[in-house]
Amino acid sequence: MAATAARRIDIVVPYAPRPQFVAFHNRKERFALGVAHRRAGKTVACINDLIHGALTCPKRQPRFAYVAPLQKQAKGALYH
Repeated sequence: MAATAARRIDIVVPYAPRPQFVAFHNRKERFALGVAHRRAGKTVACINDLIHGALTCPKRQPRFAYVAPLQKQAKGALYH
């Protein structure tokens, strides 16, 4: 059998974190707690952190999830 060569795909996510979330994105811990004012960008920061984690995870088929109190809230955050 011929060995298949691994391909590298460069993916660019157009996201620049706000100054208050740089430490959140640079953390080494698995879990984090962030307290920020209303409309500070908490959801955007969390979703982009989730995307980065999913794209850079070394596991074969990793699973990631975004959880919100209501399905409507989760869909609103992810699709709008």
